[in-house]
Amino acid sequence: LHHYDLNKKNQPLQLHSSFFIDNFEDEIDILARETNRLTAHISHLYKGLKLEKERLNDFTKASSDWLWETNADGYIIYCSENMATVLSIPDQEHKRFSELPYGYKFTQLQKMIDNECDFSHCEVNIDIGGESEFFIFQALVKKEHGKFSGFRGTALNITRLKQVQLELSQLNNHLEQQVDLRTQELTTSLEQLQQTQQQLIESEKLSALGGLVSGVAHEVNTPLGIAVTSASIIQESAQQLHQAFSNSSLTSQNFTETMSNILDSSDILQSNLNRAAKLIRDFKQTAVDQVSEARSEFDLQQVLMALLASLHSQTRQVPVTPVLLFDQTIQMNSLPGAITQIFTNLILNSVNHAFHHTPQASIIIKASKADHHTVILDYSDNGAGIEPHLHQKVFEPFYTTMRGKGGSGLGLNIVFNLVKKLHGELTLDSKPNQGVHFTIKLPINYQYKIEIEEESP
Repeated sequence: LHHYDLNKKNQPLQLHSSFFIDNFEDEIDILARETNRLTAHISHLYKGLKLEKERLNDFTKASSDWLWETNADGYIIYCSENMATVLSIPDQEHKRFSELPYGYKFTQLQKMIDNECDFSHCEVNIDIGGESEFFIFQALVKKEHGKFSGFRGTALNITRLKQVQLELSQLNNHLEQQVDLRTQELTTSLEQLQQTQQQLIESEKLSALGGLVSGVAHEVNTPLGIAVTSASIIQESAQQLHQAFSNSSLTSQNFTETMSNILDSSDILQSNLNRAAKLIRDFKQTAVDQVSEARSEFDLQQVLMALLASLHSQTRQVPVTPVLLFDQTIQMNSLPGAITQIFTNLILNSVNHAFHHTPQASIIIKASKADHHTVILDYSDNGAGIEPHLHQKVFEPFYTTMRGKGGSGLGLNIVFNLVKKLHGELTLDSKPNQGVHFTIKLPINYQYKIEIEEESP
């Protein structure tokens, strides 16, 4: 102990460098040994604390987050260097957040600190260097002996995030405006396309009707020509008979032969005029049906027979004679015009597309009742058929294999829309070189189908 200087009481007592007692195990020896061990342990702890302090200081300087601590009264007793610099926090003087420059900016933060509870996501807007910056403050409560003793917390600068959010918001607003504008343009374009499509559909209907007019005119021309010829023969025979009677040269034989010619020509005239009248009557009914959308009660077989007569000029060009197969009389209360248009388009579609390589063309239309409320119409031909992957596509508007050859691509689309209009169902079964088979299910009573739909939940 003689190395210990009484005049330097602040100097620590060091016994580990010198051993004063080497041969005795008395109290002094034990005290010295324990003091040396304790001193070494304290030195080790001091070095560890110093290292941790240096590490914490390095992390604090390197971190972009602010670190801060308050006491139980809310005064800032510690903060990281960059936080102290930005907020002008004095080293020696402790202040509350509300007492700092622009303290009114920390009103919400100060309220959370005064509540003495953990908190997070407290956003503070601070003016730094003339620019507005945003920070998120969060903190945990610290306690000593179970009592509240302040906060330890962090603050993260989210100014860049705010800027990005603002830019995204502006971009979203711009995109929404662009989307609204494009949507409006697309809506306008769609309406124009729908109007154009409807006009084309109406044009297609009128075109089909024009074809009927042309065909019927050609059909009527033959019996009318024969009727004119017969009328000429009758007129000539009558003039000869009148001349012979005037000249008193009429003989019984001449009278008999002339009257026979007149009667034969009259029969021929009557027969051909009746044929022309029937053609015109059938065409009239078909034309009225095609342009009319009125609901009426009708015999389905008669409507289809009148249609086939009107289409004879087109079907004989193939040639093909459509066959109607009815197992019973079917009275319908529906839209005959729509049904006429459906089968006009199906037949003309077969005539124009199906039979280019078919030696003996065939079209068969079958009709039967599924029950008291539904009729099934089967349309089939033995033509070229349709590839399975095109079964849905053929019903799309403007799809045609006759582009540039007069095909509009609206025929089967009109069929599809009319069947839907009649509240019916349409299916297609077809394979290449095996013809087509359309199955159409329609309500016998058009009004009945509407009532069923209204009663459905």
